[in-house]
This record gives sequence, C-alpha cells and structure tokens, in this order.
Amino acid sequence: MIEEAAAATDAASALASEAADNLAAFAGGTFNGFGLFSDPSQQRAYLARAAKAVTAALAAMDAARWPSPAEMREAEEAAHADQP
Repeated sequence: MIEEAAAATDAASALASEAADNLAAFAGGTFNGFGLFSDPSQQRAYLARAAKAVTAALAAMDAARWPSPAEMREAEEAAHADQP
C-alpha cells in the first residue's frame, strides 16, 4: 500500500509540475497593442494542458489507497526495527 501511495505521489507531483509549467507559460503570454493576447489560441492551449494535468493528478490520487496514520506508524516502526 505504501508503494502504491508513493507511486501516486510521484505521478501527482509530476502532473502538478506540468500544470504549473503551463500556467507559467500562460501567465507569460504576450499582448498586442490593445492589451489582448497576441495568440489567444496558444494561451487557451496552455490553460487546457494545465487543466488536463490537474485532472490527471487528481485521478492518480483518487485511484490510490492511502495508508492511515496508524498504518504509517506501523510501517515506520517496522522500518526502524530493522536498523541497528
């Protein structure tokens, strides 16, 4: 279960980073002399990719079984029991 949650954590983190990159690209968009996006279709594409990445990150988290605090304590105790 911890391995499953770790994989979901990695996936969600990578997808959140992808979303952040697309939002940063959106925020850095260029404007024309009227204050409008010079390339609105590109700006929309950045937002769409960010939304898709966020949706996928949420799905990865929802699909995983997350250990309870008690299960985490047990796992930590077991990991420390193996150490001298």
